[in-house]
Amino acid sequence: MSGVEVKVKYTLAYADDIVLIAPSASALRKMPAICDSLATDYCISFNAKKTKCLAVFPRSKRFLYAQLSKCVFYVDGKPVEFMK
Repeated sequence: MSGVEVKVKYTLAYADDIVLIAPSASALRKMPAICDSLATDYCISFNAKKTKCLAVFPRSKRFLYAQLSKCVFYVDGKPVEFMK
């Protein structure tokens, strides 16, 4: 990824685990794509089977949980499981 600047604001990391925190579904959709690209560049991989997605909404927006079934996020070309 030569010449490409990647800014990641919402990330937690510990050992070989990483947590991506996104303010929106569209931002979350971009983050795994960036990770996949970096994984290719650095010869590492992400285990899609161990990757999970958790959505948290304030009480006033809990109605958005019903729309999560329409959202599909991918890591390494495989869909990510939503946690309830």
